Amino acid sequence: SDLLPSGLFPDVLEEAPDQNFVDYIEVTPLRARVAAGDILLFRHFDSSVDPGVLPSIPAGKKAISIEVDQASAVSYFIQPKDLVDVMGTFYAGDDAQNSTEGGLPVPKVSTRPILQAVEVLAVGSEYRASERQKMEPYGSVTLLVSIDEAAKLIFARDYYNVKLTLILRSKDDTDVSSQLPEVGISTSNFDEIGNQPSRNVIIKAGSKE
Repeated sequence: SDLLPSGLFPDVLEEAPDQNFVDYIEVTPLRARVAAGDILLFRHFDSSVDPGVLPSIPAGKKAISIEVDQASAVSYFIQPKDLVDVMGTFYAGDDAQNSTEGGLPVPKVSTRPILQAVEVLAVGSEYRASERQKMEPYGSVTLLVSIDEAAKLIFARDYYNVKLTLILRSKDDTDVSSQLPEVGISTSNFDEIGNQPSRNVIIKAGSKE
């Protein structure tokens, strides 16, 4: 059979059940009339038997929710199926003092990535982007992670009491760096980041260059 071109109907395809929902389609009654040739959408089925996010969790992945607010969720621009990095600021405690300032010890505090390029499964209780109102606030984001990644998030939250911040990625940006940045007031790169001279060449009016 012919396939629809990718991106032709992004909202419709987002709302259409895929092969993971075959069992759901077979046993769920329709609540709206569907004509021959129409694309079946979730809205056509009885929502009282909606299977929720379970069919959307791939084998080997787990779903974990983290608490967010407007600042930590990129002003609620994050949507289901987006890719995000999870960042956190860690306070190492009195046993990790590594510098002094005015004769007083400065504890090691740094911000660094915890997870990279993680897929968002849901925001709040919504797991289909087409059902969300843009900029609608939510208090949690559910991520698709491995069991090790879930343990890392829980440890950072429970042991270090880290407030997790999400960084939104382009959908084409799937690279995972092995050299993780670590930024803090006692790290050598703190003053350099964001303060490098611009390499842009400014040509003044009348210049022949």
